[in-house]
Amino acid sequence: MNENTFYYGALLLGFLGSFHCVGMCGPIALMLPANKLNNRSVAFFGRMFYNIGRMITYMFIGMLFGLLGAAFVLNGFQKQLSIITGVILLLIAIFTLIPSTRKKVLSVSSKINIPFRGVLKKLFSGKTALHHFGIGIINGFLPCGFVYVATAGAINAGNILNSVLYMAFFGLGTFPIMLLVSYAASWCNFSMSRYVTKATPWISAALALFLIYRGAFMNFDADCHKHSHPPTMIECSKPETLQILF
Repeated sequence: MNENTFYYGALLLGFLGSFHCVGMCGPIALMLPANKLNNRSVAFFGRMFYNIGRMITYMFIGMLFGLLGAAFVLNGFQKQLSIITGVILLLIAIFTLIPSTRKKVLSVSSKINIPFRGVLKKLFSGKTALHHFGIGIINGFLPCGFVYVATAGAINAGNILNSVLYMAFFGLGTFPIMLLVSYAASWCNFSMSRYVTKATPWISAALALFLIYRGAFMNFDADCHKHSHPPTMIECSKPETLQILF
């Protein structure tokens, strides 16, 4: 897997995920203070800062998972990490397809949202770019199936920088649709969002199978720490430096 494919995959995942976000996060985008402003330029920048805030959160999540992934790589467990991540993601995809399990997951997700509601309420009371940025930051932390799928790719990126970039490209992929949804209420009922939501488990399963395949066919290479690009099918057997971190 070369560098371009790695990041294009994140971009595509983000673009597909944005249709899912129309149903999940669309109401937040439609309630942005910018939608009540008469000044079009100020409203536009408010919406931009909202989406930039989401991207910053995704990149922060990428950094956290990148640290975890780098720890595995430094200890020579990149192969095992890829397989284990793939198996976990595949199991989640399977359980998501079961109606009773899916309802329990949605119930847990709604409870996770509770602590964020008070903060969002305060942020929605303002109209500055900083308020919109804060809404985007909080929005990025809200439970989202596609973000979880993206973190599976980030944790296997090989180093922290690649993990952050992976999540940045994921966020960039969500940018166009989420910007448009803040302009039109009709997007909340956009039919494609329902289809993409139903397809989420299958997209997760596809990425899971790729990670399992990637891990199963990794080769050992003593010089793997020289690679700074997104991971190829190479495992570090005897790490010598901390260069893999950055």
